[in-house]
This record gives sequence, C-alpha cells and structure tokens, in this order.
Amino acid sequence: MCPMCGASNTHFLLKDEEIDSLGRTMAGVLRHFPDRYGLEMDANGWIDLHDFLTAL
Repeated sequence: MCPMCGASNTHFLLKDEEIDSLGRTMAGVLRHFPDRYGLEMDANGWIDLHDFLTAL
C-alpha cells in the first residue's frame, strides 16, 4: 500500500536499503568528491543535474 495516497496496486521502484545507499552515494559525490566525477560547481555551489546523473 502506498504510504502517500493509500493505493494498494502500486509498486515501489527502490527498496528502502537501495534508497539509503543511493542517498549516501549522492551526498558523498556532492560533498566530498565532485572533482573525482568531473563535476564543477557554479559560483552558488550548484551542479548541473544532467552532468550529475551522467556521472553517477
């Protein structure tokens, strides 16, 4: 059952453990290793979403 709308015929794309792992990977890339993935932040600290998704 969907925790948001209550629908019972839904399927989740990721398991909780996968969501946690993906979130940790994203945070690591953005906080600590953007250069390692060839990502450049702009003056405000933003990274292009397309570049980020391609790097992952």
